Amino acid sequence: MSLFQNHTRREALGGMKEDVVCVQMFVTRDEDSGKVGRTLKEVFGDVGPAATMILGVRFVSEEMRAC
Repeated sequence: MSLFQNHTRREALGGMKEDVVCVQMFVTRDEDSGKVGRTLKEVFGDVGPAATMILGVRFVSEEMRAC
């Protein structure tokens, strides 16, 4: 499940995006980093949670990828 699907689910349960204080993103392909960053900004705006993006990781299984 992707970060943004979790975010939508949290809002449905009464949580708000302002409640998110930290986001960790693991991106397997460098060329996807811009899209991930832009989507994070789109969801949270200019002042979002503390964020860490790790590039070039390999997952044990492709099923671990969110998208």
